[in-house]
Amino acid sequence: MVGTGIRPKLFGWSPESPGWLSASTQFIGTVAFNFNTFDAINTPKGWVAQDLVIWLPGMIGSVLFLVSAYLAYIEVGHAHFSRPRRELGWWIAAINLIGCIAFMIASTLAYVPRHGSSNLIMDVSNANLWFGAFCFALAAALSMREARHAGNSSN
Repeated sequence: MVGTGIRPKLFGWSPESPGWLSASTQFIGTVAFNFNTFDAINTPKGWVAQDLVIWLPGMIGSVLFLVSAYLAYIEVGHAHFSRPRRELGWWIAAINLIGCIAFMIASTLAYVPRHGSSNLIMDVSNANLWFGAFCFALAAALSMREARHAGNSSN
């Protein structure tokens, strides 16, 4: 971009692109997911308040993360479902999608019913949350590797 006369745009509008839709839904999902961060630290009293203030924004964020990850998977696989490839980008998208599925399971199980939830359900929810976070960390590490290799090939 330097010296080409082309100015990079911070934001663009390209809703026909799965990559653009993926980034947009991930951004909105991040805002929704983090909307309740402080409420989760200072938990409101009562199951209805907990579900409305903590569970619902997290669930909306998880749905948007899942949509975002699937759109990224479609973009790198060039199909709705694709077989594993030798391309690092495909593996990054697939691992990220698996992490989003785990987050979706965790969010679904985190719903607080009227009479409270069992410790087993919360343990399974937390295990999925941790597994999803591990997948995200692994995908991020692979993304850094991919970026390093992309930078070396352009020299």
